[in-house]
Amino acid sequence: MTSRLMKFQLPQLCRSIISFVYLTNNLASHHHQYVLNCRIIQARKYIESGLSTSRVALDAGFADNSHLNRHFKRVFGLTSTQYQRQLSR
Repeated sequence: MTSRLMKFQLPQLCRSIISFVYLTNNLASHHHQYVLNCRIIQARKYIESGLSTSRVALDAGFADNSHLNRHFKRVFGLTSTQYQRQLSR
């Protein structure tokens, strides 16, 4: 009986190793960015539901309002307060 590992061809094995190395080198930064994006999307939903921006920051997992604003502005081009004001017009 041959094991499954023995059935790998050299090119497949090389691709697997390269993929593993790439993932281990890049996963941490991608994971952090994914979590931030999830928090920003959740923050936007909270703002749209009418919560105060200081409450939104804490509920969405940001350390404080400035932490939320820095990332919110990077994604939407507005701070969370500016976004909230735009909604109320």
